[in-house]
Amino acid sequence: MKFIYKIIIFLLVGSFSSNLAAQDLQTYSGNYDLSGDYFWVKGQATYTYKELADYTKIREGSFKFQSDMKGEEFGQSYRARFIENVSGQYKNNLKNGLWLHNIQLLKIEDINASIEVKANYKEGKPDGSWNLELKDLSTGAIKEMMSMNFRNGTITGTFKKINVDEGIEISGNCDENGYLHGKVVTKELDNELIREFSHGVMQLYVLRDAKTGEVIERKNADKETLEMVTKLQDLAKNNPAELENMSFKLVDDVAEFDKIYVKTILEIMQLRDFPGDSMFSNRDDQYYWEGFKVIDIEKR
Repeated sequence: MKFIYKIIIFLLVGSFSSNLAAQDLQTYSGNYDLSGDYFWVKGQATYTYKELADYTKIREGSFKFQSDMKGEEFGQSYRARFIENVSGQYKNNLKNGLWLHNIQLLKIEDINASIEVKANYKEGKPDGSWNLELKDLSTGAIKEMMSMNFRNGTITGTFKKINVDEGIEISGNCDENGYLHGKVVTKELDNELIREFSHGVMQLYVLRDAKTGEVIERKNADKETLEMVTKLQDLAKNNPAELENMSFKLVDDVAEFDKIYVKTILEIMQLRDFPGDSMFSNRDDQYYWEGFKVIDIEKR
């Protein structure tokens, strides 16, 4: 009998605590205008937050943003229309779980398109799948797409990006630490670059004509360089003090298409206006993730 009473008390206390936590949350519902390249966008947002003793507002719980503007409101013809919807969850002021972005550009000059982003977070860091798709609503064609996977802010597994208008296609794989691993292909207009990596260390470089398949340039990794990389990695793991006596050192760099991915994210996801991504820096408007990394060797 005492056991049953304990269960009842536990349930009552738990219910009281959760209700108390819910009562602590306040709700904002009203104007929410954007900035930067989207300074002209006027919208409405509803989100819950908690207020600290120093009156700082910490977002907690659901967030929704909506904008539906006619062309005359942003200097376009009366037929034009801009629609944007953003939704997600906050945990202690950080994005958490699935965030959805949807933008529709309707009859804006020559543009008639939709942009959809699905981004998964865990306590402010990308975690899980991220997917972006830009569709031409006039033809139904996918004009741009991007996909990748994260684990605690680090890009892992397969990734892909296609931009039809710019003639760019990128595909490859990152290991568990964000280093390029396996076959990575970059197509840009008439050129196709194929590289093979082993945990960030390039093993093969092949540049060929994308249309004919003719090899323009082929390079295998230098044997002595690979041996030095292996030696330095072994020292770093087993005898790091000895690294200071070596003539060479290992340095991390990022593949050139890192900038392409980052540019897309900064242009589409409006991280300054929808904060809570800990990889984004308000100070310099940059995005700092772990991924697309390569290993180079330099003289000391």
